[in-house]
Amino acid sequence: MLCESGLTRPDSTCLSGGSDHSDVMLQSNLSARATQTNLAFWTCAAVTCISALVSAGFSVVGLSGPSGGDVFERYAASRSIALLIAVLACIGFRSRAAIAALAVVMSLVQGFDGVIGALAHDPAKTYGPFVFALVNFAALVWLLRSHEEGQSEEIQTRHDRGM
Repeated sequence: MLCESGLTRPDSTCLSGGSDHSDVMLQSNLSARATQTNLAFWTCAAVTCISALVSAGFSVVGLSGPSGGDVFERYAASRSIALLIAVLACIGFRSRAAIAALAVVMSLVQGFDGVIGALAHDPAKTYGPFVFALVNFAALVWLLRSHEEGQSEEIQTRHDRGM
């Protein structure tokens, strides 16, 4: 819909050209919320992708280790590479729900890697994965909260306007 003021709501109704400041504030608030949700998505996607890349990288490096890539290392590498491909595909599709699901998976993978490192008494294999797990989980929480806040604000705005 084309408006004289050039300002439209997400539901395509016109906003007044400045006589009603609440409409302009609403548009500004919705735009800021969309930017925050977008930043949360890309942050979660990047952290999840880096986590999957590191996991796949260590799995592939493990194949060329002293054991010569036994069958268990090949299984681990195939799963890590599959997760990396899935994360990249979900980023390509820009799917918030899929990135959220893979962020949970990668947080669990890195968390379990940290447990394995702790059981092996290897600080480098303990702290690194735990940090990745926590950062990935924090990015996931931000992604989910920014989306929920945007939805509840939109519902409240529609209720206030009687839509």
